[in-house]
Amino acid sequence: AGWIRPTFLGQTDITSFALDFNNETLTLSRADLIPTFNDDGSKVTGVLKMVDLRELLGAPVFHYAVKVQELWINGGKVRADRPIYVVLDSGTTGCLVDKELFYNTDFSLGTFECHMRIRAEDGSRVTIGSSLRTCQKKCLFLVTPIEVPWQPAPGVEKNAYVIFAGLAFMFNQGSLTIDVDSRRMRLGGYPGPADR
Repeated sequence: AGWIRPTFLGQTDITSFALDFNNETLTLSRADLIPTFNDDGSKVTGVLKMVDLRELLGAPVFHYAVKVQELWINGGKVRADRPIYVVLDSGTTGCLVDKELFYNTDFSLGTFECHMRIRAEDGSRVTIGSSLRTCQKKCLFLVTPIEVPWQPAPGVEKNAYVIFAGLAFMFNQGSLTIDVDSRRMRLGGYPGPADR
């Protein structure tokens, strides 16, 4: 897509960043920020492996995306007919939902809460979500449909839904850390330098 400009990180030698929502700070790093092991030698839990939606769905840039294991809307579990991926997007306030998914689920009836469960590298489950009750002050929980204009490679059928989860889904986690080159993501647990 010729109209897509390079990302900020794509123009620098920065490979990792962390957004600390509690202290309103941004950390940029040339080294990974998400450790593999804790101080006691045990493996860090809750780290998410990112998926490249350029390959799967024809996204124009590398998004900070993970596969959703379970999607819950207003307390009800969604039974989708294809995989769902969520893009954690700090440039979005609420939640933008693939139009087809939006109109074929309870999103279209009005959403007062939404949660997603994601399987971490270590097998544990990480839950992200937001609601009208928990999203207050600087937070705006608003769910709207969006046309995702990505074109998969020729001969590849679009066989997934995409949700863009914004700050409403990240604020209650406290922080978001991304190691771009390692394709790892962590919510919560503000980072220090990663162990090698």
